[in-house]
Amino acid sequence: MFQISTLKKIAAYLFALLLFSHATAVFCDDRFYVIWRDIGLPDAVRLVSQYSGRKIHLAQEIQGTISLASTDPLSPDEVFTLFQKSLQERGLLLVRGDGNAYQVSSAKSETRRYVGAVFAFEQRAQAIVSRLRAADGEAEVLASGDPAEQGFSVVLLYRDSTEGYQAMISAVERAGLNNLLATPTRPVAFPVQEK
Repeated sequence: MFQISTLKKIAAYLFALLLFSHATAVFCDDRFYVIWRDIGLPDAVRLVSQYSGRKIHLAQEIQGTISLASTDPLSPDEVFTLFQKSLQERGLLLVRGDGNAYQVSSAKSETRRYVGAVFAFEQRAQAIVSRLRAADGEAEVLASGDPAEQGFSVVLLYRDSTEGYQAMISAVERAGLNNLLATPTRPVAFPVQEK
């Protein structure tokens, strides 16, 4: 009787901690319950870097907050994917650099977009994007804004540079999708962007 009462108190305390805190991650068997409400992006980047084992940097001009929540425990890779999706919803990109490094940046003109393929089913398009992301590529699925069109586009994203283009081509090849996705032709020279 005493043991059940104590367990209930501990569970209630943990639930209250999760509910009322702004940034909580409970560790459970190599998995995390994540509840972040309006946490600053610098803190979110630091925590996701710790949990996922990836080096993530925030561009200086990027500010704001982010909210993440999971109802089930997440693996380190799932925490990273949830963070990446949340950033995309805010118009931000997680661009892969060298090795295990990433940078959170704005999805402005510095990122090129190219429609690699159009699929009839969203699930198929999402599966292709997942394969590209697993191969360290950047892509997203976009549905047509026209109700008459039923296609889902796989949009390849890459930095506006020779290195960004090469990284995108390499990711498509590593994912084994070079016969399925169209890729842009290599530009003669990328424009120099002033910062």
